[in-house]
Amino acid sequence: METFAELNALYFTKQTLKILEDNEIRNERMLCQCYDGAAVMNGENGGVQRLIQDELKRKIPYFHCLNHQFHLVIIKAIESVQLVKQFFDQAKLIAKFFRRHKVKQHYEGHSILKLIETRWVGHLRASKSIYESYVHIMNTLPQITGAAGFDGDDVALAAGLYNVMAPLEFVFVLIFMKDLLQTIEPVTKQLQGREIGYKDSMVLIRVVYTTIEKMRTEDNFGKYNSQATNLLRKLGLTESALAASRPIRNRRQSTMLKDSVVEETLGHCVKRRPTLC
Repeated sequence: METFAELNALYFTKQTLKILEDNEIRNERMLCQCYDGAAVMNGENGGVQRLIQDELKRKIPYFHCLNHQFHLVIIKAIESVQLVKQFFDQAKLIAKFFRRHKVKQHYEGHSILKLIETRWVGHLRASKSIYESYVHIMNTLPQITGAAGFDGDDVALAAGLYNVMAPLEFVFVLIFMKDLLQTIEPVTKQLQGREIGYKDSMVLIRVVYTTIEKMRTEDNFGKYNSQATNLLRKLGLTESALAASRPIRNRRQSTMLKDSVVEETLGHCVKRRPTLC
């Protein structure tokens, strides 16, 4: 068994060429190389792509895997939105807490999947597992505070998770991210197909871009707000409690109105012109 120290670019180069030889694939037929963006693979001087070119003594262009780029863009986009980043940080805590044996004894929902941070598919699976068992999770957490066998840290963590998951804002993000990532999932599967080419890949990515743009509407905001409210109603929360935690959509004032007098409220106060609010 190889050690981690041996799993370097030279090792992967030798293994790649050996696998090609074992499968009777001639090296002279290699037209290009496609790997992920890890330095061990794409390094200009010591990466696999460079070592293979040196070994075969000819230029063989390297391309960063388009599907891997797609994953990286989605993950970076997720991390750039503070509310969404916090949600997935909380999802990791939820999964970790519900993997404990003594917690499982009180829990009747589906398994809460661990978040794999390096792959957005992991974000989708984590979101789906929490969504599908949301009511079971929320019914279990209060039980922890009065059950035997739990120490003060367990009780505090259970209470904290309940307070994090109870607001409408959390449920809104949960449902939205689940739907958004489900929209993208079929595309990444097609991008992994053996038959797809670069041209078709770009078409698929444009379709995803257009689909996401169409999701950014007031109607969709209202739809997700209603879905989140209905899910919380299953917990028996009062309408006043729901209204108190209702997500508020931040609207930006159009730059076209910067030199105009606004006679009707925009729903928020503009510090630059407080008299117009």
